[in-house]
Amino acid sequence: MAITDRLQDYMNFKGLNPNKITVEAGLSVGLIGKSFKNKKGLNSDTIEKILYTYPDLSPEWLLTGRGQMLKPAHENQSPNITILKGSRGTRDAMIEHQEIPLYDLEATAGLSTFFKGDKSANLLDTIKIPNAPICDGALFAVGDSMYPLLKSGDIILYKEMPLNMDYIFWGEMYLLSFDVGDWEESIVIKFVKKSDEGKNYIQLVSQNPHHAPKDIPFSWVRAMALIKVTIRINTMR
Repeated sequence: MAITDRLQDYMNFKGLNPNKITVEAGLSVGLIGKSFKNKKGLNSDTIEKILYTYPDLSPEWLLTGRGQMLKPAHENQSPNITILKGSRGTRDAMIEHQEIPLYDLEATAGLSTFFKGDKSANLLDTIKIPNAPICDGALFAVGDSMYPLLKSGDIILYKEMPLNMDYIFWGEMYLLSFDVGDWEESIVIKFVKKSDEGKNYIQLVSQNPHHAPKDIPFSWVRAMALIKVTIRINTMR
């Protein structure tokens, strides 16, 4: 089910029609109707306006279909979407209009298998973000190692990178997987820095001070992607 299908379900539940939601949310005339007709996704600006106008609508459900349509009554229903861009010294080419696939990584055997395989079975929806750097896909962040910069449930937009140390932007945030033995991979989001262990090692550093840095041989790394954009859906309790 696409995001437009879920929005249609919410509108039916609330007794809304495209004209009413257009006026109340301050959307462009005809946008909702065309999205329903063409089965197209909604850009981040439209989603933000809809979530702000209808605070009982669950952002997670609207974007992914997970959970319940309506937020629990105890939540302060004033959501907004914040897009945080990386701060590398290099400059990325910006794409005016880009539709980025949002995937479910939980259903895969590992990041390397996911990158190399057919991703269509893991596709949840698409995200439209104007004037963003080129990205290969989007995933939900898991865990608290990068908190408060990232928290579980945030969306990361990434660009797959070659497994070559010459392509590493030292100090930047990466999604990567590495061997932990017994044919298993650990999938993490970390800052990647140079290691004191030697030129063939990398150091994985967390934002959360409760997680200690870890040095690993680069040969352990099985897949790597540079995080270009993060999206946070804020709901205050």
